[in-house]
Amino acid sequence: MENLRGEAEAVGLELQGSSQRLQFLTNAAHQSIGVGAFGIRETLISIDQKIQFISSQVQQFLRLIENGDSGSITLNPQMSWLSTTLSSVNDRFQTAAGQAESILLGTSKYVYDIMDLGQKVGGNKARLEKSQTDEQDLTRSVESKLRDSELEVSRLQSTIGSLEDNIRTKTNEITWLESQKKGLDLEINEKSSALTAAEKKLKKTRKKGGIAGAVTLIGVITTPVTAGVGMGVAAMAGEYITHAAGKLPELEARVERTRLEVQELEMKMSVAKGQLGPAVEAKNALQTLVTQYQLKVSDEEASQVDYNDQIGQLMSIRRDLIFLQERVESTDQTIMEVDGKLRDVKVHFDQCKGDLDLQASTLPEQSRFIDVVTRRRNQRAREYRRQMAIIQEVYLILGRIHDQLPDMLPSRDIRLIEFVPWEAGMQPNTELGEPIPPVTLR
Repeated sequence: MENLRGEAEAVGLELQGSSQRLQFLTNAAHQSIGVGAFGIRETLISIDQKIQFISSQVQQFLRLIENGDSGSITLNPQMSWLSTTLSSVNDRFQTAAGQAESILLGTSKYVYDIMDLGQKVGGNKARLEKSQTDEQDLTRSVESKLRDSELEVSRLQSTIGSLEDNIRTKTNEITWLESQKKGLDLEINEKSSALTAAEKKLKKTRKKGGIAGAVTLIGVITTPVTAGVGMGVAAMAGEYITHAAGKLPELEARVERTRLEVQELEMKMSVAKGQLGPAVEAKNALQTLVTQYQLKVSDEEASQVDYNDQIGQLMSIRRDLIFLQERVESTDQTIMEVDGKLRDVKVHFDQCKGDLDLQASTLPEQSRFIDVVTRRRNQRAREYRRQMAIIQEVYLILGRIHDQLPDMLPSRDIRLIEFVPWEAGMQPNTELGEPIPPVTLR
């Protein structure tokens, strides 16, 4: 679990760093590309102003010579001027193409940086998915242990309940045996007392019978001397002996019966004692088991507290992982959006550079063509017509370039660059160059 928490914290820190890095790259790309785009815009505006200046100069010049004599007017100064000014435009196109190339290189670097960042975030995403799987497995394991523990506690409590029922049964049995033993003790004491009394009475009766016999004998012996008295004594003694002899068997039988009852009670007492001991031992054994099971229940309940605590911690980790998963998805989505924006910038400025290279490669050729024509000084009217055709062609080319220049700027679709309309904030360029030379006669 600590490994899971540590992994979540590590991924969280890396995601935070990735988010900060992404923000930095986005801001840096926005600023760098924006500055580059602004530079291209300024260059294109300067080209357009230069083109408009050249076009206006050419247009005015063409109006001046519209009805002129082709044989008396030379266009060599104007062709030289046009060659120079077009070279200046070409240089500016080269500058703009270089600026576009710089944006492309910078954007490519940002694309690679974003791709590296995306791979890093992708790695974090994979780590999070593994952590989520590990967390789910661990949670299932702990929940299974908790369920097993709850079932074990339920089983132990059921066993304890059964044992406690047995203990109550044994307790009732012991109580009954102890009550029986107490009753037997009391009854034995009573019977023993009765037996002692009966034995004393029997002994006394026997003793009295002996005395009476002696008296009778004395009376008989003394009869001749005191005939009347002796005979009376002998008669009384005989009567008593007869009564005692009648009671003696009854007493002896009662004594014997009481002795047997005492012996029977003592046997019952022995049985009761024999039953009481095992019952107490069984109860103690059951109580020991109950104590052992209660300790197990306590251990299981402590384990359940620990399991619930682990589940609580795992739920906290799960919430953290879900939050990080949402964050990594958001970061990954932002990376893809920024990557798309950068690729749009690359596509746009690659097209822009292609257009600029095309223009930069077209104008120098036209300028060189003009230079060649201006060196043909032996021509007159034919030379004039060809030069006029070139001037008019250049005028048309410059018009087409003027129309195409706004499309080379970033549009509203380029999301990483602030859109600025072509007409917004145009400043007049005071460095447009020398005006076209005036009409020159041959």
